[in-house]
Amino acid sequence: MALFQTKKIQSFIVFIIVLAAILWVFQDNFLKLLVFQKVSDQSILTAEEPEETAYLEKIDNFILKEYSNEQILLHTIQADTYYSYKNSPVQILNVEVKTFNDNQEEGLVLRSNRAEILKSGEMFFNGEVKIETKTGVSHELDTESLIVLSDNGQIKSNKEVTYLGETVRIISEGMEMNIDSDTMYLGGNVKIFEDSGMTVDTKNLYISHNAGEKIYKSKEKTVYRSKDTIANSENGLIWI
Repeated sequence: MALFQTKKIQSFIVFIIVLAAILWVFQDNFLKLLVFQKVSDQSILTAEEPEETAYLEKIDNFILKEYSNEQILLHTIQADTYYSYKNSPVQILNVEVKTFNDNQEEGLVLRSNRAEILKSGEMFFNGEVKIETKTGVSHELDTESLIVLSDNGQIKSNKEVTYLGETVRIISEGMEMNIDSDTMYLGGNVKIFEDSGMTVDTKNLYISHNAGEKIYKSKEKTVYRSKDTIANSENGLIWI
């Protein structure tokens, strides 16, 4: 019995010696493995953290009122969040702009999920933009850049514009609109996609309103395409 215990102790001692030898031989690789595992864990944590862009100022529930030299309210700007940067335009999120006339009556209303304000005071809207005129007429569009020129009361885009109507989707090369008008001008080449499957190719399209209905007009050559037919018109387009 004592002999068995002695052999057991000797085996355990041999095991300890062999383990110590293995650790001594591979200690460098073992330490490298530990360091690599630590760095990997830190990299994973860093990748999971959201990247924050350095801004100078952040304001929640932002509101700005701009007045003329005669202290007449020109427009108001409201946004969920305002960010200012050192060398970049101001960014505002979920923004609403209201214009006012000389009698302080509310005019045009613009809403967008994002906008930029330049140092010059010009404002660029990005993405989905909803425009409501002073008579209650609504326009909804999507564009990379839509600028509001407060000096002359113009809304303009030189980028591709997608206009979203009740039953149509219209793509143009730009747009213009006066804040005191219900009529929108879609410039350049214009393509209309109707829900029925018909497409229309034309140029320089005007979208106006009469008795609550939108009227689409163009004086340019127009091509109508449906599943079975193609029709041409030299006299332009009038579509209600």
